[in-house]
Amino acid sequence: MELQAECLAGVFIGSVWDSLDRTEDDWEYLLDLQVEGGDEQTGVRDHGKGRNIAAWLDKCYEAVSPAACNTWTASASKVA
Repeated sequence: MELQAECLAGVFIGSVWDSLDRTEDDWEYLLDLQVEGGDEQTGVRDHGKGRNIAAWLDKCYEAVSPAACNTWTASASKVA
């Protein structure tokens, strides 16, 4: 569920990013922060691995569509 929330956040961010006058470097920095976070840091399996958080956020940022947020059919390794 948390990864789907990240994905939907990516949809929103993708829809407003240009209006925020942010750069692609800013986006990459944000993704790097996500990779460094996640369940690996807390030891609790409740939000997903950092690399998966970043992947879903980026996928839906690029798609700018909630249709890209189908975490329910993704392989287990992509939603861990």
